[in-house]
Amino acid sequence: SARAALEPLASAFGWTASVEGGAVVFSGRSGRIAARLVEDDLVPARDGRLVDIVRQQESELPRQISLGFIDGDNDFRPSVATAETGVVHSSRAETVSTAIHAPRGLARRLVETRLHDIWLARETFQFRLRRNLLRFQPGDVVEVPTQSGLRIVQITRIVDGDPREGD
Repeated sequence: SARAALEPLASAFGWTASVEGGAVVFSGRSGRIAARLVEDDLVPARDGRLVDIVRQQESELPRQISLGFIDGDNDFRPSVATAETGVVHSSRAETVSTAIHAPRGLARRLVETRLHDIWLARETFQFRLRRNLLRFQPGDVVEVPTQSGLRIVQITRIVDGDPREGD
């Protein structure tokens, strides 16, 4: 399927795909903050909280990631680039197999970036947006007010309803 073909590439290169107006839209890491949300933009949950924060355990995250690729520097032979974190509380390993044709240095940077991104994203933020904030899409980076101050998060999922929910 198209999804099965695109997911390893999205994982390796760090872009997201979303559907906007019936078309698939691909977006990468712009690093640009789309908006700074304020408390009035958010709808409280039943318990009154504006933002729910969940942190994964280190043991649930990969210690090592391997990326299968076609090595353009080595007669186009299949090869593997690996990145590892020094965190010892995790023994998990993850492998991403792709048909990416790349120099070894690029493959190494991609896998190091992917591992770094996974560890950065170990905290997830769930919040509910007021209905008039329809401009946000998965892939947008926003500042969200939390009890410990503003946090920069990337929207990965939106559930349309009243209110609109974002992760």
